Amino acid sequence: MHPESIIVSIEQAVATATISRALQRNALSNAVVEALTRALDRLDADPAIKVIILTGEGMHFAAGAGVKEMHGLTMADGVARDWSRVL
Repeated sequence: MHPESIIVSIEQAVATATISRALQRNALSNAVVEALTRALDRLDADPAIKVIILTGEGMHFAAGAGVKEMHGLTMADGVARDWSRVL
């Protein structure tokens, strides 16, 4: 399994999107946010899906933003990041 993956399962009209980075406490790296956005957009466009459950693999839902990717970023870089489709 790719460490930046989002696992999607669908049962009847309920979709579950699981952030699959348990070793990193499901921290939201750029790649995870992009994959999650793609998955949620795809599920949102499916008229058969009535509910989307977002969860994290393992013991943690999500630790927040991936700190390793923040090294060297300015406040302007952080503000410029578009999280609107995920949050």
